[in-house]
Amino acid sequence: MTTIPSTTASAAIREAISQRAATEFLTLTMVREQPIGNPNRGEDGQPKSCPLGKTRRTYRSPQSQKALMRHLRGDGGLDGTIERIQAMIGGAAALSMSVRTRDMDLLMADEFARRRAAGAPCGNDIPEEMLKRAAATLSKIIGGKKSDTEGQGGAVADTDADGQAGDDDDGNADAENQGGGNGAANAAEKKASAKGAIVVFGRPEMALLADALLEALNDDLLKLEVVKAAGDKKKTKDALKKVEAAVKAKFSPAKKKKKKADGKDGKSAAPNGETETAVQADSDEQADSDEKVGIWKTRAEMRKICACGLDGAIMGTMATNGDRPQANSAVAIGYEFSVHEADIFDDPFTAMDDLQPDGQHGAAHMNFRGLMSGLMLGTMMIDIGQMIRNVTADKAIRDKGGDWRLAPDEDFKIAAEIVAATISAWVEANVTAVHSNSAAATKPMFILVERCVRSPISHAGAFLEAVSVKRHENEGIVVKTAKRLASHVADYQSAYQYADETRWLAVEDAFADAFSGKMPSAARCDSFADLLGHVRDLTRRTRRVARG
Repeated sequence: MTTIPSTTASAAIREAISQRAATEFLTLTMVREQPIGNPNRGEDGQPKSCPLGKTRRTYRSPQSQKALMRHLRGDGGLDGTIERIQAMIGGAAALSMSVRTRDMDLLMADEFARRRAAGAPCGNDIPEEMLKRAAATLSKIIGGKKSDTEGQGGAVADTDADGQAGDDDDGNADAENQGGGNGAANAAEKKASAKGAIVVFGRPEMALLADALLEALNDDLLKLEVVKAAGDKKKTKDALKKVEAAVKAKFSPAKKKKKKADGKDGKSAAPNGETETAVQADSDEQADSDEKVGIWKTRAEMRKICACGLDGAIMGTMATNGDRPQANSAVAIGYEFSVHEADIFDDPFTAMDDLQPDGQHGAAHMNFRGLMSGLMLGTMMIDIGQMIRNVTADKAIRDKGGDWRLAPDEDFKIAAEIVAATISAWVEANVTAVHSNSAAATKPMFILVERCVRSPISHAGAFLEAVSVKRHENEGIVVKTAKRLASHVADYQSAYQYADETRWLAVEDAFADAFSGKMPSAARCDSFADLLGHVRDLTRRTRRVARG
């Protein structure tokens, strides 16, 4: 066996590995009944399906689940916990859900309206035409396509860490499942695409952009020129071009320009006879550039949870230009799929004519909708260490190599609330396609929480072979599913010793019978609230356990 030399580099590597190994994960496994409905509709209108094992299954994509979680309101949603966390951090940060949009003009209009309502400066003296053109220009700089923003210093794209720029299109029941493939929708999508990628903003970033935008437009001569040009198309066009130039000058860092040297090797003669490099000679221009890039660098110093929004701290954000704050995803959500073979069928729907003549009966056929029913298995994994990195105010801990275990107790308390809120939103977010006609929303009949010290684990493999029920068998699909899942969990925990303090909540007796006494560290929770309480406690205790 070869021994690795104890060099400084290898020591650093070992330390990085030990920090990563010390992190803890929560793995959640959920079994949910799906009444007649459509969990996640594809482009053909049918429930999404894929092969698994040698059997076709229906499924709900992670993007669909996350989109529903983001838009869930009330105590069970992510935004239901914002006030509690706001109070915990002293109200110093504008904690909110993030906003994803291509429409910078709408984003800025919302920010200015919020300021106006609060009596804060909001650009009331700036002509509306200026604000609209400025917002449109800003949209191209920040959220434009790569070819549009190269050399401008803007973020070419901004999505979730797992690439969900458009998860609403994939999962929101209203956006995805009620829309059709008509020409108007296609035209609207084409128009939206022209604006560039969807960009994710936290509330402080919106405020920072609004401040910079107002500063760029706060030129009395420019405002006066726009006002005087009203009614004259040519003058208005010229004036708005100047507005666009002012915004670009504020938000687009200038390119480095190497001055042509009088001598060789890109050097120019200095007054004292010495030479200076082209970069040194261009220091004033570079300082200008740094000041413009500094709009984003200032943001990077703020709390991650504020910069990327509450959902960004959970699901992560990605920024391509390196200056905007970036958070890796602390939560992974698996495809929720049927444990049995997919049984998809077409349901014809009709409409009655309220004014049909007497003696005429029946209804007019309209179309078909794809439906299914069955039992679905879902998986969620939460990296507690990454969650701490995403919420901590300590920059040294956020950076690579920083030890999240050194974060203050306050950050562990905040993380505990976010973890509980994430699980609650995952459980509650179960609106399906055509939900107004199928009322197919349900809550899980079984939830399993495992504390995994080294790495998370998925129990989806327990159903690689589809569960099936034959006519002569007395056991139904729920009983078979419960027994197979319990056996899989117990066998893997025994073989790999990866988990302890396992907790489970069972609504159906079949799961209670299957899991009772299976694992030494497993215990049943009486309610979902008790389960969330256990999760909060595990998250708060993670640092002490990891240090031990």
